[in-house]
Amino acid sequence: MEKRTDEAYWRQFLSSGESLIWVGRPSKQRHFTTGKVISFLCVLCWIALAVGWTVYMFMKNGLLGFFGIPFAALGIVYLFVMAFFRSKTKYALTNKRILCKRGGLYTQAPYEVISNVSRRAFRDGVGDIRFSIRASLSTSQYGNKVHGDSGKLTEIADVEHVYQLILERIQG
Repeated sequence: MEKRTDEAYWRQFLSSGESLIWVGRPSKQRHFTTGKVISFLCVLCWIALAVGWTVYMFMKNGLLGFFGIPFAALGIVYLFVMAFFRSKTKYALTNKRILCKRGGLYTQAPYEVISNVSRRAFRDGVGDIRFSIRASLSTSQYGNKVHGDSGKLTEIADVEHVYQLILERIQG
């Protein structure tokens, strides 16, 4: 059912002569990469430091402790925002471009400006696809992608199949 609603969502963004080839979302299984673990631990340290400093300052100087509250809140909000963006992420491949929606942010990348496509697969076939936008081409006409920008599709359920679809479009 989710796939059908995702297809209906992406149809509103298609131009004439454009058709959907694949739609998907990040896998529901969590894959903990080194980067994700380090990021999570850094945020936890940030929150612990901010809370500790805030409590210390309230005990020692009273009102000065209020300056630590925004820092603690920032760390907590970061954790919730990352979970929100992951749950609202959708991907689509068309015959002309890659489409991505993360939270309220929409990006697109036509195949003719994509280069350096790579994939990283986990044991269960889930993985990430990364690509670059060729800096020699003007991408301003294609929306909010800019020179030398890069994109990624994270935690794709059948990463090898999606990777091959992208390569076929770029080479063909």
